[in-house]
Amino acid sequence: MNDIIEELKNHFERLKSELISIVPMMALLKNKEWNNLKNRIIKRISPVAKDDNISSYIFIDYVIGVKSTNPDVRSHSKKFVKSFNKLAKRIMDESEKSLHQKIKIVFKNLFITGDDDMCGGNSDFKNRLNELLTIDYFNQCDNVQIIEIEKPLKNKKTVDIILKHKNGDIIGVEILTLQNIDPFKQQDNESMTDFLFGRIKKKYEDKTKGLVKIDDLDNLLILPIVEYANGLETYKFTYDSQLSTPIMCSHLNYNNGDCEMVLSEINQYLENLHTRNV
Repeated sequence: MNDIIEELKNHFERLKSELISIVPMMALLKNKEWNNLKNRIIKRISPVAKDDNISSYIFIDYVIGVKSTNPDVRSHSKKFVKSFNKLAKRIMDESEKSLHQKIKIVFKNLFITGDDDMCGGNSDFKNRLNELLTIDYFNQCDNVQIIEIEKPLKNKKTVDIILKHKNGDIIGVEILTLQNIDPFKQQDNESMTDFLFGRIKKKYEDKTKGLVKIDDLDNLLILPIVEYANGLETYKFTYDSQLSTPIMCSHLNYNNGDCEMVLSEINQYLENLHTRNV
């Protein structure tokens, strides 16, 4: 194992070039960020070598998976990376140039983010990935325009995305990533709704803590993104329009042998699962 770590340290520049060839946006990273990423990779070598049950992934796992000797891992990783590269190009092509600098920061944070607890089941990089998917989603909408990203509030917190609606309203959107929901812990649609509303309300109250008025926003909405798990298709998801947008799901969308990384309204996604449209 020590030999692997030394090899990584001594030849990291070669690995860096390989990573950039697979995901061109990784060229955004500076030396300090590459060192951060290298240290994260080194931390993961020991648990992987011991065949520990790794359940908290980082973005680089998927990039390295493109070269895996396991055909299933290699196939999934290639689809993930290909669809991510398409997403990255689409975002940079379709976003206002005034937003590019902050969007690049989201990309960089995505690449270097990782969980110290590798068996905790929550992959922290997905928070950044969902932010990018949300930017892409709103770029496709005709009735809103993204005017700011990571807007600071007077309570020292930030809002992920600021939209200007065609009616003139300024709306803040805060993304809530929900991973590892156990469908079998809920009895029916009502209990699932109560569970999700509790998470949404907690996020809203935390974001607005100490504010009498939400700065210069006309509204602030939580955008919940649920990660699919077997069993969720038995539920019909509802939401409180006072606090949140419709509940969404991030997924790879397959079409004529090609795939794209997209955000969809969760009820529509679950319905499409039955007709194999996703």
